[in-house]
Amino acid sequence: MKKWIRFSGRILSFLVGTVALYFVLFWVLSSLPAHSAKKGQAGEVAIWVRTDGFHTEIILPTQTAGKDWSEHINFASTPAYLAFGWGDKGFYLGTPDASDFQASLAFKALFYLGTSVVHITHYNQLTENAQCKRLWLSAKEYQNLVQFIENAFATDRAGKFIPILQHTYGKRHLFFEARGRYSLFYTCNTWIGSALKTCGQPTCLWTPFASGIFYFL
Repeated sequence: MKKWIRFSGRILSFLVGTVALYFVLFWVLSSLPAHSAKKGQAGEVAIWVRTDGFHTEIILPTQTAGKDWSEHINFASTPAYLAFGWGDKGFYLGTPDASDFQASLAFKALFYLGTSVVHITHYNQLTENAQCKRLWLSAKEYQNLVQFIENAFATDRAGKFIPILQHTYGKRHLFFEARGRYSLFYTCNTWIGSALKTCGQPTCLWTPFASGIFYFL
């Protein structure tokens, strides 16, 4: 019995220590800049980064001189902006609302056991505030961002995005099969951080949480 208690205590200590280390890494790496980029005040293309406090999405104009997303992504009418997010397929599709949370889905997502999706919704107007930041990109930076987002989509043999037709989010939402796997160390917010690095925008070295993304915006 005493051996079991000691063993259980070691396991508990290991788990607590691992969780503590994870949050220490977050605190340190999310406060360090990934590069010396500064937020631009003017540019050729405006993009937006928006969060609900948990998930973060990156918002692009639907149509620009360099990219027309409506050629790949079709809503009933063409909106002004498309919001892109990336995450675990099982958790995204199985948790349209906080009340739908399932521990089993969260476990699979956190430990690299699922597949991924690109989630898209749309806006016709955006207001800059603490949860929605505007960034200005040059044409080259914008093309780098477009390529990063395009590379997140899984494609069929014809090179087309693969839609997921069965979901319960409503008509304002689209889902597509995606590349990569979600985990503790590469979350939806980490993906946004990678996107910002790709187009030379200010962001932290690493973060699994939305707060790390907005620290430098």
